[in-house]
Amino acid sequence: MEDLIALAEVVNKQKIKNIEIISEDSKLSPKSKLFYENLVNGNIKSDDDALNILYDQDIIDSKYRKLKSRLKNRLINTLFFIDVQKYGKSERDIIQTRALHMVASMKILKNRGKGKAAMNIAEEALKLTSKSELVDLSIIICQELSFHYGIFNYNKKKDELYSGLLDEQQELLKLELLSKKCFKFFAQQINNRKTNLKLEIPPDIEEGLIFFDSSLSEISNFAVNYNAYNALYFKSYLNRDYNQLESICKRAVNYFRNKKGFSRIGEFSFIQKLGIAYQALGKYKKAIESYNQAMGMNPTAGGVPWYNIRNHLFNTHFAIAQYQIAYNYLLEITRHSSFSKIFPTAREPWLVKEAYIHLLIKMGKVVEDESAENKLRPFRINRFLNEVPHFSKDKRGLNIAILIIHVLFLFINKKEFEIEDRLNALGQYSFRYLRNDETLRSNAFIKMLQKLPLANYHPIRIKRYVDKFHKRLLETPMNISEQSAEIEIIPYEHLWEIVIELLEMRLEKRI
Repeated sequence: MEDLIALAEVVNKQKIKNIEIISEDSKLSPKSKLFYENLVNGNIKSDDDALNILYDQDIIDSKYRKLKSRLKNRLINTLFFIDVQKYGKSERDIIQTRALHMVASMKILKNRGKGKAAMNIAEEALKLTSKSELVDLSIIICQELSFHYGIFNYNKKKDELYSGLLDEQQELLKLELLSKKCFKFFAQQINNRKTNLKLEIPPDIEEGLIFFDSSLSEISNFAVNYNAYNALYFKSYLNRDYNQLESICKRAVNYFRNKKGFSRIGEFSFIQKLGIAYQALGKYKKAIESYNQAMGMNPTAGGVPWYNIRNHLFNTHFAIAQYQIAYNYLLEITRHSSFSKIFPTAREPWLVKEAYIHLLIKMGKVVEDESAENKLRPFRINRFLNEVPHFSKDKRGLNIAILIIHVLFLFINKKEFEIEDRLNALGQYSFRYLRNDETLRSNAFIKMLQKLPLANYHPIRIKRYVDKFHKRLLETPMNISEQSAEIEIIPYEHLWEIVIELLEMRLEKRI
């Protein structure tokens, strides 16, 4: 009861009825209400939008700044009144939010001279943070408890207990920070890497990886394992050590699968990564099994993981020429209500895939469902080119798939003059931008396409002209990466067979 009395006294002094929050009954000014409603509806995305809607002006003045500041304060206050039981994404999210509220309450009570009540709340909060491995919050709590029972309300047993726990949590924090540093380094390498130059790893990162590789089995902390396993994965991925990649993923899946009571993102992520390792090793059946296992964990429809796992499945089925199955994934994606709303950089790769599926439909390699609701929209090359502006402007190779499919549809439509112009443009593009080992396969394939007019589009004659480049293509294995899969929608070996088949179909007047 003492705790309740202390809380009631502090709350009463702060006049809770005067705290401004957002609710159905809150007395917002007309302008604040208009501001809030348009923020929620997505009509306001910038200061310019707000000024136009609220004041029909384009100058930021003092009245707008005050309105914006008041609304921001109300929204911050409202965060503390959210029903975390109802809106928490997972049990750990709920516990973390509750613990944050309790830590804030503990600090406020302590500052108002209610030390005993504050420490009672701190001890209750520590049970939550320890269970959910919230190291940063545990350190704050243990510091307060150790200080309180070591000085203000001396209790030798509790002082030793919380001082010992503080030391343990600080050691865990060091591991967590090191694992984050390693993960961050490799994430940056993945995002910024443009060549296959030897990976240079700073000594402290290398030492950290060696430590984690040998010690993770003894570290139970979820965050440390998640960060460290990702760092180890990306190191092997960048070094193209795919056997090691498989081993790391299996270890990670085993850990996260047995880590009960925590987010399943670790298990989902490394089952998916295991599929990538299998795919890189040419174990396509196992890759598909892993991806299906991840998909069976039911990521939220329309969310990034939902799109990613279907992307991997599409790419894997395309790699082994199971085009009909890949078509089904494309149909599921493009017909989902969220597809038109995702970022263009996430949507455009699927539009490129759609173009290649239409090529396969033209050739009879994919059969469309007869029902109108299960059909792709009709394909028009000019509309397609207008719908992929980001990929079309890319100079790292991502637009190669667009340039190639454009040539193939020009061939199907018997536009020889345009084909030669496009092939010349492809040649210039290849000379300017495809001059390193990473783009060797694309360079070879483009040179093969450029020989088509010279061979008069004859399926047998062309083989003599492209022999050198074809051998180079076959001798250069395809890179396993997200970017490579977006460049080679259909692996070039298979795509060349499709080109030859197109030449035969045209010779036999089947197209």
